[in-house]
Amino acid sequence: MQILLLALGIFFLVTSGCSRDASLPLANNSRGEARPVAVAVEPIAVGRIHDARAYTGTLLPGRRFTVAARTAGIVKRLDVQIGDRVERNQVVGELESDELREELVQTQADLQVARANLQLAISELELTQREWIRIQSLRDRDFASVAERDRVESLLSARQAGKSVAESTVLQREAALRRAEIRLEYATLRASWEGSDAERFVSRRFLDEGSLAANNSPIIEVVSLDPLIGQFYVPEADYHRIEVGMPVKIQTSGHGGRYFAGNVRSIAPEFSVETRRALVEVTVANAGHMLAPGVFMRAHLVLGEDPDAVLVPIAAVVRRGDSDGVFIVNEAEGRARFYPIERGFQEGNQVAVKGIEGSGWVVVLGHDQLTDGTRVQWFPAISQRTSGGSGGDARKGGPSQ
Repeated sequence: MQILLLALGIFFLVTSGCSRDASLPLANNSRGEARPVAVAVEPIAVGRIHDARAYTGTLLPGRRFTVAARTAGIVKRLDVQIGDRVERNQVVGELESDELREELVQTQADLQVARANLQLAISELELTQREWIRIQSLRDRDFASVAERDRVESLLSARQAGKSVAESTVLQREAALRRAEIRLEYATLRASWEGSDAERFVSRRFLDEGSLAANNSPIIEVVSLDPLIGQFYVPEADYHRIEVGMPVKIQTSGHGGRYFAGNVRSIAPEFSVETRRALVEVTVANAGHMLAPGVFMRAHLVLGEDPDAVLVPIAAVVRRGDSDGVFIVNEAEGRARFYPIERGFQEGNQVAVKGIEGSGWVVVLGHDQLTDGTRVQWFPAISQRTSGGSGGDARKGGPSQ
């Protein structure tokens, strides 16, 4: 639009210099006034404007975790590639497990031996208990000596201790068997996670078949794509105006002007010492998986609005001296008058201003040649000529001259 306005302005300037209207004066009339300056104008409007802000950030997976080797071993197979879909608790690979299986067999055998020893200890204890009862009965009738009774009593205590040792050995062998079973289970690589999402996607492979995996070595990385998390940083001036749950619109370069809906998820309680900005996270719905983690994004938030603002095009605002202002056409005088203004919210190519009324026409092209009171020949800007203006009747068809 600015290029078209510039081209129109050049055309006006050239035509006004090469041919003149019979009703217009020469370069200087009898009063010494200069020829009118050709300018393009647009209407002043009254309407709603939002305090819209845009922040640059990055999209990240909603959740991310790494399937790691929980025991050392050679990677025997990997069943998934980058981009593959995986379900919760799905087996994605296996480590070499021959040694672990042998260990399991050994611990099972050790447990069987321990249980047999326990049964032997129980049998010996039962025999000794019966012997103790017999000796007691004989001793009561003076048929057994005190030494014989003490010998059997001592043997009984030993049998009881032997049974306790055998029971403890069984418990040890059972624990060793459970450890061997767990280690063998660790040889199976499984994608397990908590959460409501039933499927995720493989984003990275760290090892291939035949690689040696140490304990806790990463094997693959799995991510969730719906929803995604967007992260960006905000300055202190905006920090207290952002709230959890606030709606956000997300744009990425790969989807042109399309917006994706989201909401503010969390706001950091502190500012970065290096940047003096605070981290904000938003959740972005991504049911169709159109967005990908890792790309740049622009997060658009509306931090406020003015429902009855006086609106002018940004192109109308100029700097004169120490103040911003606009040139408004005084149709009765045929002159452009400068009015200082105070800027408000800016949205798109419109800006809210204070200091002028909500009607009239402002100069959007050619104001670099104007001072307060310069005579002008004005034309509606191309956007107004093609659309027929906007708003009330006074704006339709452009200003009168």
